[in-house]
Amino acid sequence: MKKVLFLILAAVTAFVLSGCGQDVNVTVYNHSGVVPSGDQYIGITVEADGSDSLSFFPTENSLSDGEITEGSSRVLKVKEGKTVSVNAWGQYFVTGADDSLSLETFEVGPQTAVVYGGFPSAPDWYAAVFMNEITIYKK
Repeated sequence: MKKVLFLILAAVTAFVLSGCGQDVNVTVYNHSGVVPSGDQYIGITVEADGSDSLSFFPTENSLSDGEITEGSSRVLKVKEGKTVSVNAWGQYFVTGADDSLSLETFEVGPQTAVVYGGFPSAPDWYAAVFMNEITIYKK
C-alpha cells in the first residue's frame, strides 16, 4: 500500500512540476500609433536577462493584442523565471498651432517584468509599447 501511495504521490508531483522551466512566448507590439512615414519611426528592443535580445522597427500599429500582425510585433521565446526588459525610442510628427509640422523625439523604458509559466501550459505574455509607457502583462 505504501508503494502505491508513493507512486501516486510521485506521479502527481511530476505532473505539477512539469511546468517548471517552460518556454514562454513574449510578444512585443507597437501600440504607439507611430508608423514609418518620412522621418517618423519607432524602434523597439526586448531583452531577457541580458542574453536573448532582439530589436525591430515596426511597420504597423496594433490597437490591441487581438490585432497583432507581423508588421507590428515580434516574439521572443524566454525561459520562465527570466527578467524581460523592453524599451522603445523614435520620433513622430506633431502639428503646431500654425498647422506646421515638426518632429518630436521620444524614449520610453526600460520596463521590466519576470515572466513565469503556468499549469498545465505556459500563459502568453505581451508587451504593449505606447509613446509614454510600456505595459507588460500575461494573458
